[in-house]
Amino acid sequence: MQSLNRDYWQKTFANLATAFENEKVALCQMDGVIGDGDHGASMARGFAEALAQFPALGDSPEIAAMFSTTGNAFLGKVGGVTGVIFGTFFIEAGKKAEGLPETDPGALTAMLDAALQAIKKRGKVQEGDKSMIDALAPAVDALKERIENGSDWKEILEALAESARQGSEATRPMAAKVGRVRYQKEKGVGHVDPGSVSVAIFFRTLKESLA
Repeated sequence: MQSLNRDYWQKTFANLATAFENEKVALCQMDGVIGDGDHGASMARGFAEALAQFPALGDSPEIAAMFSTTGNAFLGKVGGVTGVIFGTFFIEAGKKAEGLPETDPGALTAMLDAALQAIKKRGKVQEGDKSMIDALAPAVDALKERIENGSDWKEILEALAESARQGSEATRPMAAKVGRVRYQKEKGVGHVDPGSVSVAIFFRTLKESLA
């Protein structure tokens, strides 16, 4: 099986910037029900800022540098919970990509699992709390399962995208246990968590970028 190389990741981050710009309004509307209504704008701004910094990384940027640049863009230009959590996601994933010219399934597992554990610790959040974790954790589990089954990249990324989508949808009936909406727990019932939708968009973009 071929590994995901630098060209793939460079294309993926460009596609992520486009995807979140396209989804910005919808994500803000979702967030307006249970939060400040700025999640979509924050996600779009984070990826746009990261992409603007990529030329400084050179024609063939290191995978770790792409992830760390994106993480720092979220921390420095987005702020708030979205900036911290998604900044942590990319920075911690990038640490596991350090020195890698390509990412095989094992490397991607290490990257995503490190991000998952860091977010759980930093946000004091678990599955079932109605957060991005509810989409990220199932995706990591699906990745591990597909590796054990000997799946190819197409099957792996399709499984990641679908698991994240289902995980996000599963937040709809949940009462929030984290974030500002936890003070009005029933307010979010019947609505998906915007952060989990962003995770689903992330994995959907990884799948689409493989084509």
